[in-house]
Amino acid sequence: MGKLRRHNHVNAPESPQPDDNTRMKPTLIIVHTEQFGYHVDSYYHSKLLSGEFNVRCITWDHGLPRMSLPGVEVHYVPRHGGFARVPRFVNSVRSLAARSAKPLVMVKYMPVMAALLRLAMGRYPMVLDIRTGSVAPHPGVRKLSNLLLRAECTLYRHITIISASLAQMLGLSKRARLLPLGAVEISSCPKRFDNLRLVYVGTLYNRNIDRALRGFAAFCADSAADARLTIVGGGPGAEQQQLQALTAELGVQEKVRILGPVPHDQLRPIFDEHNTGLSFVPLTPYYDVQPPTKTFEYLLSGMPVLATATQENSRVVDAHNGVLTEDSAAGVKHGLEVLWQRRGQYDSNVIRRGAERHLWPNIVRNLAEYLRGVQAARYPA
Repeated sequence: MGKLRRHNHVNAPESPQPDDNTRMKPTLIIVHTEQFGYHVDSYYHSKLLSGEFNVRCITWDHGLPRMSLPGVEVHYVPRHGGFARVPRFVNSVRSLAARSAKPLVMVKYMPVMAALLRLAMGRYPMVLDIRTGSVAPHPGVRKLSNLLLRAECTLYRHITIISASLAQMLGLSKRARLLPLGAVEISSCPKRFDNLRLVYVGTLYNRNIDRALRGFAAFCADSAADARLTIVGGGPGAEQQQLQALTAELGVQEKVRILGPVPHDQLRPIFDEHNTGLSFVPLTPYYDVQPPTKTFEYLLSGMPVLATATQENSRVVDAHNGVLTEDSAAGVKHGLEVLWQRRGQYDSNVIRRGAERHLWPNIVRNLAEYLRGVQAARYPA
């Protein structure tokens, strides 16, 4: 559930006129409260399903630069007007469905809105897609949020979910269809492992990256390895500045770069110059069931991964493509020592091939088959 901050296609017409071939396709309406193009999963679902479906996306207009994709019709709903925007959004989805031939509506889960949409849409076939459970730090808030999610699921006959462990946690294992996280190959160049060029890409908020930085510094103090660390990402507070101060405190400012946020479409040069990925999330019940996007993107770029041992990381990281670690400075230090010892065993091409099942085209191919079945059940030929 990462975010795309920018794309090359911007400010294109909102509602292009479909050609005759497009009119003949079945209609898929994708509903999301994030503006189109700024949520990775929805973006690739739309892009890769547009060859088979007449894809229409409807999202809030958050005032961000508008993005477009060939073959995808995007509709924006204004957010002004306080609570009035909620019925406006629901009515906009209903109106779009009414103007579409044999529509199937795929709703990316949003609290309360998911229930309102299902109740308002009548007999239109709908799929609820769950990309995350609650990751709120407060346990009471997490519990209430997940209870609401489960309650809203009772209104839907068709549900897709990002991971088997999240489905189990939410009690949806028997009802939900698995729709895994996908990824892209950011870097295609072969990697060499005669040095350690470690990169972390992701949010700095609530991730305890300071522990990883301390572990890296301890590794450098005890190892003769030529090691460097690049941290890419930001947060809502002073996380970036705090990490910068910590590098000076630890005496590793010559070995660590903190770049701040970098748009997804500008990551290739960074991935090209690094040979190891850091997939660091705290070992908590709520992160345990969330598959980190970057784990797959590192692997598809031919990098072994140092990953905290969440359930989801444990499904994909093994001795052939990385090391699992605790979410502590000592754990990161030990994990880097193991990676360095194994450096002669890694082959970037083998690592890429092992992760190919996580490529977006492979993920969306299975989704298309599922959606065809849901649509055919409602609109028999």
